[in-house]
This record gives sequence, structure tokens and C-alpha cells, in this order.
Amino acid sequence: MIKYYIKWFNATSYEDSYENGEDTKSSSSWDAGDLRLSSKPVFDSVEEIQRYILDENCFDVEKNMKYWDRADCNTDDDPYLAEYWNAVMVDEDNYEADEEAIEEWKKGERQLWACHLHLAIGKVDITDLKMDPEE
Repeated sequence: MIKYYIKWFNATSYEDSYENGEDTKSSSSWDAGDLRLSSKPVFDSVEEIQRYILDENCFDVEKNMKYWDRADCNTDDDPYLAEYWNAVMVDEDNYEADEEAIEEWKKGERQLWACHLHLAIGKVDITDLKMDPEE
């Protein structure tokens, strides 16, 4: 039975201008240590992890699921690793910006940030995993 787990996760929000793009000098970030991963160490699918990350960060899951991009980064030491990226427009409190806020931002009437989510997912086969150390 194949299960998936979060190998690592980080999010960084960059101040964003509709005219000039992101300002990488102005940012805030957090990582997997800020999530409640101990309550959910393994998942049944990659999609379940992506939904979990969006939900834990208070982002609209259904709206943002389609924006995940994947990059395979298989290495000899971890052949099951895959990385995923997503970005969500957020306000000064890191809450997802609504359509009205985005329109104000486009007109230069409001400041928003681009929150980049970066996620590495590992895969493990637990078919032969023994839970009883006496066995």
C-alpha cells in the first residue's frame, strides 16, 4: 500500500505590485513546523496533501487546487520525491485576497502580496510495515 508524506514545506509572501511585480526584499515566510503535521503524518494521495496545505493556510481549496505545478526532482537518495508549487494573492494579514481586493490592487489602490507555496512530497510503500515490534 502506497502512502504519501510531506517531506518539507515552506511558504513565502512577497510584496507584489501589479505594475512592477514582486519585491523579493520584502517578504515573510513559514514552514512545515508551523503546521499540525503530527496529527496527519501520512496521506492517501498527493491531492490530499495539496488540499491539506491549502486548507491549513486558510486558502480556498477548490479555487486554488488547479494552480499546483509539479517538478520531478528524483535523486538517487530519494527516488520518490516530487516538488510542487502554488501561489496565492494575499492581504497584509496573509488572508487570501478576494476579487474586489485584486481589482483595487490592479488599479494601485491596494497593496497585496504573492504567497508562494513550495512543497516536497515523498512516497512510501507500507505494505510490509510491521506495527508490532514483537513480530
